[in-house]
Amino acid sequence: MQNKVKIIIYTLSILLLSFTKAYSSETKLSNPPEMKDARFACKIFFENLAKSENTTVRNFYTYAIWNDFGFYLKEVFDEKEYKFKAFKDKDNNLVVGPIYNFDTASKINAGDSILSINNKRRIFHEN
Repeated sequence: MQNKVKIIIYTLSILLLSFTKAYSSETKLSNPPEMKDARFACKIFFENLAKSENTTVRNFYTYAIWNDFGFYLKEVFDEKEYKFKAFKDKDNNLVVGPIYNFDTASKINAGDSILSINNKRRIFHEN
């Protein structure tokens, strides 16, 4: 008799919990769809930091300008020397690898051969 009562109580408890919101659910964010664009979201984030009344937050971030070309050279691994080397095309020109700058990405593509940079031919050399 006691076992039947325990089973009924456990069953009712489980049913009661399943019909209530006693379990976790996904949080729904109220961000506008534009926030899915990382550049837009970062811009809004840093603008809010700059406008903050909290002096420990304002000017917390740094700003840096890199004086480079916005891409890495394509590299291949040389098994004989056991190190990475710049990849060259059939005409012995260096080749563009990963691009990390949006402005550069609008002008060149990964895999392009580098004929000159800033009107200077062959400014790169291997170490």
